[in-house]
Amino acid sequence: TGNMMPKGYGGFGTELKLYGFDLSLSFAYQFGGKIYDNTYAQLMYGGNITYLGQAMHKDLLNAWTPTNTNTDVPRLATDDSYTTYSSDRWLVSSNYLALNNITIGYTFKKDWVKKLGLSELRIYGAAENVALWSARKGLDPRQSYLTSTNSTYSPSRTISGGIRVSF
Repeated sequence: TGNMMPKGYGGFGTELKLYGFDLSLSFAYQFGGKIYDNTYAQLMYGGNITYLGQAMHKDLLNAWTPTNTNTDVPRLATDDSYTTYSSDRWLVSSNYLALNNITIGYTFKKDWVKKLGLSELRIYGAAENVALWSARKGLDPRQSYLTSTNSTYSPSRTISGGIRVSF
């Protein structure tokens, strides 16, 4: 199955300023590894009717049938639990790119701010945990180096804003 550990990870960002406006972006990335997608494996179980109400992945709609033989999704049958056994079938790329932070703001001109008796006035907005691009929608490789699970949450997206006033 190869090495599951990533070959590299890190981050990068930029800051732009123009005519009082400022924009900063911060990214994180990882490349060169694999992750066992346990959540996807569980959602691909078409199995026993005792699990009524269990969620299933939409990829099961492409399961093998006599008329749909060109697929990599096994046939569905009651108690076919072998379809979710630990297998390299559930290994996917752990590469990701995350947009961790966006900040945008405007700093008012000094001559205008002085008329208000201030030394600085800035308004801004910020967003944290904005987006994550990974091999499979819903998969967050940041949970672990080796396996994903549906018992953890991705970081919450936070949007905030403010006014900075200096006297």
